[in-house]
Amino acid sequence: MIRAEGTENKKIWLIPYAPCTMLYAQSFKADGTRELIWTTTYGYKEANGMGRGKFLTVICTVIVMVTSLTGLSTAGDTVDCDIQNRACTKTLQSATVTFDIQPKPVKAMKDLQFRVTLSGIDPVGEPTIDLGMPGMKMGPNRVRLKSMGDGVYAGTGVIVRCPSGRRIWYARVAVPKLGQVDFTFDVIY
Repeated sequence: MIRAEGTENKKIWLIPYAPCTMLYAQSFKADGTRELIWTTTYGYKEANGMGRGKFLTVICTVIVMVTSLTGLSTAGDTVDCDIQNRACTKTLQSATVTFDIQPKPVKAMKDLQFRVTLSGIDPVGEPTIDLGMPGMKMGPNRVRLKSMGDGVYAGTGVIVRCPSGRRIWYARVAVPKLGQVDFTFDVIY
């Protein structure tokens, strides 16, 4: 959390959200009420004559530099699944989980067919896929899978385009009573 002093009766709290793509600030008035005064790093709304666009740009740049120089990347930032070229397979306890997306190339904002194949176990229920980006708090993006028989499950979903331009996504495959496994991959915009 970054704090910047405003006028005598105001304090601005800037809270980074999704590394410098969206920040949010509130003005805390003397009477204790709050107002939202800022929305994105691309355009700072001026509140009561406090033009802080340059200040925010510098702060955002410093956050990104410190994060990259100190190696504070989040777990899962490394691509471990070449989904653009082939299905990916991982082991989950005694089971083998194979994950695939069609059609290829895998592109954002398109209807995609997700497929999970389980072998080495008798599944208790249908697995699910939760889509997200490493290191970002995102709303739910769950792909419901239906059994196609012989341990194969399929469902339709969409990978949204991230405003930050980041292209690394993960698919968290959750298998009932067995656990979950993550597949981290690149998406084409």
